[in-house]
Amino acid sequence: MKKDRIIREVDTSLDMERVVSALRSVLGSDRVHAGLNSELGHPRAFVPSGVPDLDLVLDREGRGWPAGRIVEIYGGEATCKTGLGYALIAQAQRMGGGAILYPSEGNWDEWLAEQYGVDLDKLVLGDDETVEGISDSWNKALDVAGTDGLLVGMIDSVAALSTKAELGEENLTRGRQAQIRAMMMSAALRKIGARMPRSSAILFCVNQVRDNTDTTGYGDQKPKPPGGRALKFYASVRLRLENIARVTYERAGKRYVAGFKLRIIAEKNRLALPFSQAEIMLSYEKGLLPLKRKKKGKRRK
Repeated sequence: MKKDRIIREVDTSLDMERVVSALRSVLGSDRVHAGLNSELGHPRAFVPSGVPDLDLVLDREGRGWPAGRIVEIYGGEATCKTGLGYALIAQAQRMGGGAILYPSEGNWDEWLAEQYGVDLDKLVLGDDETVEGISDSWNKALDVAGTDGLLVGMIDSVAALSTKAELGEENLTRGRQAQIRAMMMSAALRKIGARMPRSSAILFCVNQVRDNTDTTGYGDQKPKPPGGRALKFYASVRLRLENIARVTYERAGKRYVAGFKLRIIAEKNRLALPFSQAEIMLSYEKGLLPLKRKKKGKRRK
């Protein structure tokens, strides 16, 4: 016969003040936070997008872009990824902040940036196309900005970044290039990721999508953003953009594109409800606008 186990009643209470004191003796008093008054884990500031629906996708209280976070924006062509970044830079500049643009694709549109309200005289360009160079310069910028300085860093785009190993060697195979790029991205984000929550900066990463090269016929065959897996792990906010329709106008018998209607889907967000969506309009003349919904008329009997 099985014997019944003897269950002992133990006192499970714990003096957390002693635990906190022990941690502070090892990590330092400024590295151990206790209670609801701790600022660790909470954004130090927010940058409103100007569109209430988008603000609610970014933050459950509708405050906008969270400072101290890494944001990834990805989608197909003509989904206004760059335009969304320019709109964020313009808002940050209006709030007295600064911005650094890393045009890793080798070019950028001054006219488009100015249309979205970017002050070109105050915009800083980081002319480096390598993961290592951008990582080092961004860390230096965080040192100068400190904890309270509002700073936006925009990488356009992650897919165009190369590594020093790629630039130095010509005989790297395609698989080896992708492996090195993923390793360098992971190393760079490890340095940046731990510092971002202690700052008032936003690292805005524009990414593209590529067709999945898996030819086995199994698994996820949908297009994926390149650059390895590190970015989607370190990004607190990941937004996917879809083009709904073009907004056109007619002049002198010709049709011109005035903007795009977009659907923004939160693939990941630690500050709002997951997989929330917003539909907005990006106008070349007026920037971000809420999408007007058609009023439903009464049905006739």
